[in-house]
Amino acid sequence: MGTQAAADLVGYWTFEDDDASDGSAYGNNGTLVNAPAFSNDVPATISSLRSISFNGSDNDGSYVQVPHSSSLAFTGGTATVSFWMKANAADPSPWLRAINKDNGGSYGFEVQRNGDGATATFRIDTATNNQGIAIGSIWNGAWNHIICSLDNGKANVWLNGVRTVNNATYFHADGFDNTANFIMGRSFQEAAREYDGLMDDVALWDTALSNGMALALYNPICGYTVSQMQTLFNVYNSGVTDTIGERQWHTVTNLLLGEGRSLVWTNRNACYLQLDAAGKGVASTNLATTALELVGYWTFDGEDASDRSVYGNDGTVESHVAFTNDTPSGTGRSAAFFGGGDSLAQINVPNSQTMAVDDAMTLCFWVRMDTNTPSWTRFLRKGDESNTHNSWLVDRDSSSSNIGIRYDTAGGGGTFNQNRLGGSGSEIDGTWHHVVIVAYDNGSGTTANGTTKKFVDGELVLSQTYNHGTGFGNTLPLEMNNGGQFIGCLDEVSLWHAALTDGMAIALYDPINGFDQTQMLELFNVFVTGQARKVGGRLWRPVSGLSLGEGQSAVMGDNCYLQLDAAGNGVAATIPGTRISVL
Repeated sequence: MGTQAAADLVGYWTFEDDDASDGSAYGNNGTLVNAPAFSNDVPATISSLRSISFNGSDNDGSYVQVPHSSSLAFTGGTATVSFWMKANAADPSPWLRAINKDNGGSYGFEVQRNGDGATATFRIDTATNNQGIAIGSIWNGAWNHIICSLDNGKANVWLNGVRTVNNATYFHADGFDNTANFIMGRSFQEAAREYDGLMDDVALWDTALSNGMALALYNPICGYTVSQMQTLFNVYNSGVTDTIGERQWHTVTNLLLGEGRSLVWTNRNACYLQLDAAGKGVASTNLATTALELVGYWTFDGEDASDRSVYGNDGTVESHVAFTNDTPSGTGRSAAFFGGGDSLAQINVPNSQTMAVDDAMTLCFWVRMDTNTPSWTRFLRKGDESNTHNSWLVDRDSSSSNIGIRYDTAGGGGTFNQNRLGGSGSEIDGTWHHVVIVAYDNGSGTTANGTTKKFVDGELVLSQTYNHGTGFGNTLPLEMNNGGQFIGCLDEVSLWHAALTDGMAIALYDPINGFDQTQMLELFNVFVTGQARKVGGRLWRPVSGLSLGEGQSAVMGDNCYLQLDAAGNGVAATIPGTRISVL
């Protein structure tokens, strides 16, 4: 389906000011006829405060009339109309018109009710008139979002964020262009076709929107208006950056959200919108941010691999994975594996935009590995170990008693098969150990070295460099017990889209107040952003002057302290008036 270099919004009526003024650049203002009313009843997924209400009175019902102009001629054979409607399903009148740009059955298009039922049709009139494209059930008393597009013989329909008609054909011939007025709420010529119900956010383009653009309009990113979404579409089509409010938007590739889907990554102050199936879209990522992000957290307490972070990165548990009450804390459940190359003893977490960690990450997990686990057994892996792809994996370092990590960065100018952190730790002894692995790029450019660290049971045991290249990110799933050779248990596995500091990594071993990692995330973000937050029913604030030791905590009565760097800075929840000098 073709689009112009920049899809042109030629009319946009929001009704926010209780009128039919046009919010596009074309000044296609409408006239209120027979006194339509305005309502606070608006769709839930858009930033609207007012809708317009049509009374549906036969022959003298209320409607909006937008005079014809050259921008509404649609002489290029392409058009898109998008609108929200909440029809009175109890109205018995048949063949009502909600939207009409038709000169009376010869040339044009309109959205009409099918008889007196709940379904509707997108009617197209060319040299062959009354060609109908099914829309679906919209005369049902609920808010519905409808988008219909025409492109020189191809028609598409989207209903409530789903593409329901995909390039259906119609007879285009010399087109559907006409000089009729654009009408909301009735037919242009036929009497007794008045619409009874609400309407909101009506928009017209003289181009056929792409699938990704149409899908994106159902639940607009950042609560943007259609005009603002048009700005994003222009950035996507032209490659030229543009600004909406404080955000500067630019094009990006390799998104994994799905066509028309968006992600607002709050703690990273970043926004992404994918606008085609190939992963291209737009993003606003240039705002300064220091907040951390926990993108996956699997506790296995529900005997499944559901993700307890806010990102829904749930895993699939194969049938031979067991769950046991053998856990580090003595409560909850852990995931148990029995080796033997059992391909049905794995947990797989599909990749997502948030899981594609590239330049800085932290892995955290509890592990109880049997000493009979074979050499080089991979028990956490994200990648395929190809010498041309980027990936990482955590394994038994040869036949030693140590756990290591391997970085493959050959796909981005780095080095293949870099085994690191296996020189110490002694974690493989059949008992539970807490392991944190941190990795980050040391500088800019594609050849900068990275640093990786390993913490075992709350102590830093090893720090090494590796060739970072352009990173270790990839689009493959996270696998637990890839190959089925691991003998032992895993618990409290987490993936962070950030390189935690030494103090944070240490603090995760024995969390203050027994907090889980979602709560520890909140404490860490109090520390890095300087903004107080309520965690565990207490207000936590950044503090200084602590002398507990990096990553160490203290609870003294009702006062709680956590030191997160070597300089004595950290966070605290205290009774007002308490002096930190008591520590």
